[in-house]
Amino acid sequence: MAYLQTVLQGLRSLQIEEKAQEIQIRVGELGRHINTYEELMQKLGNSLGTSVGHFNTAHKELKKVDKDVVKIAGTTATVEPILLDKPSLDDD
Repeated sequence: MAYLQTVLQGLRSLQIEEKAQEIQIRVGELGRHINTYEELMQKLGNSLGTSVGHFNTAHKELKKVDKDVVKIAGTTATVEPILLDKPSLDDD
């Protein structure tokens, strides 16, 4: 009986080892996916930052156009530039 229990314990240990190896493989895959996701989010943040920069520049230019119209028409300024903050790419 003791021999059978030892054999059974050995089989259980083998199953646990196989499962542990499978878990290690899956965790490695998950790590690669997380790294790819992080790279894509970094690119997205950079693209958003560029878009915000273009938006802010365009709005400043609109303010200049409005200033010219005011000078020509003799009216008051009607455009107030809206400036946006760029997204933060800090590692939190």
